[in-house]
Amino acid sequence: MTHSTSLSGYFPDDDEELDPPFPPTSTDLLGYTDPADIVVSSVEARSITDELKLLFDQFHTFRDVEYYGAANKVFNAQMFFERLALPLRIYDEKIEERSLEGEIYLPKTSAEYLEELRDHRIDGGGGSLLESTKAVEALRDFLWDSCPMFDEIVATIDESVQEGDSVAVFNGSKKTGELLSEALYDESGVDAELLDEHLRVVNQDTVRDIPPVETLVFCGLQRPGHASLYCHPRVDETVIFTYSDWMHGTIKDHVDAAMERYREFTGLPDHRIPTPEVHGLSDAEPDDNGPDPSYPDEQDGPEDDHDQPKDEDTVNLPDGLSSEDLYRLEDLVRLSPTKNSELRDEWGLTSGKEVYQYLASNLSEYYRRNEEQLIVPTGHGRDLVEEQS
Repeated sequence: MTHSTSLSGYFPDDDEELDPPFPPTSTDLLGYTDPADIVVSSVEARSITDELKLLFDQFHTFRDVEYYGAANKVFNAQMFFERLALPLRIYDEKIEERSLEGEIYLPKTSAEYLEELRDHRIDGGGGSLLESTKAVEALRDFLWDSCPMFDEIVATIDESVQEGDSVAVFNGSKKTGELLSEALYDESGVDAELLDEHLRVVNQDTVRDIPPVETLVFCGLQRPGHASLYCHPRVDETVIFTYSDWMHGTIKDHVDAAMERYREFTGLPDHRIPTPEVHGLSDAEPDDNGPDPSYPDEQDGPEDDHDQPKDEDTVNLPDGLSSEDLYRLEDLVRLSPTKNSELRDEWGLTSGKEVYQYLASNLSEYYRRNEEQLIVPTGHGRDLVEEQS
């Protein structure tokens, strides 16, 4: 669902000046008139990049022959390693510790991603995901004791904090963000009191309300719906670390689309809300971009369709499930039994294929198809909606 609201009244005419203090809404809107510098920084790790490229190619192979189940499992594995922001040994051990303590809704360990690929069988063809499985095994070996992405983040934090600048690190999952925060405090060479003052690890709900910071860091390609955060109005510079040069063009496309949606929402012209230049782009052809099609081009967040998004701090969502996912799961339960076309219209998507891809990528544990091939919630999905109501 798209809303179009003219907010041009918050701005002076071109030949006028606006004196502070500004109301909060105007402050953020004015931030978009001088958007953050966006830098895509390639993390040099050829062995990791090669395996991620193999997974990327496998994703496209399965998608092109319409083996969507296999394609989505490969995609999920690639995105996990592309965005991994701490050594696997630390990541897996901390998740296993929390599991033994009885915590539920934990993110998958790397071993679980590996087992999903090993166990998957392609219907009809009798094939397996052998090449993808080998790539994930290699990535686990490369990233077990050290993580180049994590090293880059630590170096950025240490340099910024020592200069008196503040840094925010985005992690889409609240629980993996907690693991990352613990690891950053353990490994940073900066005093903990300085980190308390200058460092924030934020997720998709808390990032929108951060105070002004000099640098906002992202790890790997994010969902299209998160691209507006690259242009955060309270940030001086956004740095996106990625192993995959071929994703640079996708990041630029996401930025362009996000700013166009924002101009449509505000009713302001291009020269008032310019699209920021994305620095550090590679020479990859547009057709070589990353596996963006597996995600529908979501709007900027749950507030697009709902006035009051739920806070994950209060509703205790399963890890990896956003507020927007919960709202859509509620729609699925309410409309059940339903079909792709009905959900397409309900969610403002453009095709039934987008619905399929969204469900497979975001709600795979919470829906199934009945004997008539209609979409219905699983018992787990229905229970989750009832718990949050």
